[in-house]
Amino acid sequence: MYDHLRVSWRVFLLIWVIIMTQASNIKPFKTYEEQLAILKRRGMCISDDQKALETLKTENYYRISGYWLTMLKKNTDGTESFYPGTSFDNVIDLYQFDAELRNVIMAATVTIETNLKAFVAYYHGKKTVHVGICPTNMQRIFGIMPNLSMHCLWI
Repeated sequence: MYDHLRVSWRVFLLIWVIIMTQASNIKPFKTYEEQLAILKRRGMCISDDQKALETLKTENYYRISGYWLTMLKKNTDGTESFYPGTSFDNVIDLYQFDAELRNVIMAATVTIETNLKAFVAYYHGKKTVHVGICPTNMQRIFGIMPNLSMHCLWI
């Protein structure tokens, strides 16, 4: 019954092993201090080292790095450096703005979802209180006849 899942899992595992054994660009572990040194070496302005270190500890270098990608430039020698004026504080401000915007959008989405569910429940409840229980009601309201065995399992 689940043979396709076993095959999918084996294929995934095989691909993962191939990628991991051939990956030559895996970056070595860096301490927080080394991460901060990398940012400074690339030209990022850091006004408060302790505050930057605390931020790296709590938020994670790679999570924050997505917010400075547009501020990095490739040099002719293959290295990367930040555009002049790029500061850690500005990157963190952008990161925090994105987090706040995400929270506002999620709050609004939850409200919209709740209102939509209330509307749908009221609309179908007005038609019949047994809309989800009796398959013939589903056919009458939705114009479809559900698979009765799946419907019975769901109920």
